[in-house]
Amino acid sequence: MKNDPHNENRGKAIWVRRKYNPILKNLRIKSRSGDNDAAKEIIVQLTNYEQELRNLGYRRTDETEPGRAGRLVAITQEWIDEQKSKETELDRLMKQCRKDHNKAVLKQIFKLMAK
Repeated sequence: MKNDPHNENRGKAIWVRRKYNPILKNLRIKSRSGDNDAAKEIIVQLTNYEQELRNLGYRRTDETEPGRAGRLVAITQEWIDEQKSKETELDRLMKQCRKDHNKAVLKQIFKLMAK
């Protein structure tokens, strides 16, 4: 357990959560009062939050998992495999398109979306 890299990064992941929670809370309050810029900023901050956690090897749980949503858990190979199995053909093509900026892939995406 002492050599587990997830244990080393647990404190850092908790620090990241403490850093982003007040920011997100304030933005949620502003967006509920009709501030469109705050609503857009929530998306940006959530993306940054999730990316920082991933860099540390952690993720937040969601509503579909047992226990409370929003808990910090280590990213495991089983979870990665499960996410890949849930991925649809459209998701794979979108990912490839963002990565390569390939116009041929973009045409395939539009064909799939037209169905």
